[in-house]
Amino acid sequence: MEKIGVFGGRFDPIHTGHLIVALDALEILGLTRVYFLVSYNAPHKESRAGFDDRLEMARLATEDNPQFHPLDIEGRLSLEKSYTYLVMKKLKEELGPEGEYYLLMGADQFNQFRTWYEYRRLAELSYIAVLRRPHQELDESILEELGDRVVTLRTRLIEISSTEIRSRVKEGKSIKYLVPPSVARYIEEKGLYRD
Repeated sequence: MEKIGVFGGRFDPIHTGHLIVALDALEILGLTRVYFLVSYNAPHKESRAGFDDRLEMARLATEDNPQFHPLDIEGRLSLEKSYTYLVMKKLKEELGPEGEYYLLMGADQFNQFRTWYEYRRLAELSYIAVLRRPHQELDESILEELGDRVVTLRTRLIEISSTEIRSRVKEGKSIKYLVPPSVARYIEEKGLYRD
């Protein structure tokens, strides 16, 4: 059975940390591929760059790995709020329900998981694969509630954030090595994050 990873986020912009963590998850879980689910209208946070720009940066960042694929499904659905449950439901219809799906998320997101729309039903659609940094505590009550639907992965500590990258661009500082060269060029050419 094919094992499919789904890594959701604003990717505003996508950076090297995202790619390394996705590769770790691919190897640890034995995934066939990882889809980068670019959020269209995330319920919890607003994006600085538009959806099309974030999708294109994800495409550029993943083009050299045949197991990585950016997804435009949230843009196509144009939901008022891109609730992960609704998106995953549609995604499984498109990609096929017979695969084993793993929704990749950080420990901070997992600890807020009960605030997510239809979180229990989401955990029925897909395993929840928690990317755990060293010394991060997970909410034991959620682990207990969801049981074997949760898989925890110890991933390396990578201190790169999209917020830092946006700040550096605004301040005219280099983002070399923080993002793939193709993404850095795109940000420069499009004049993203300057204001």
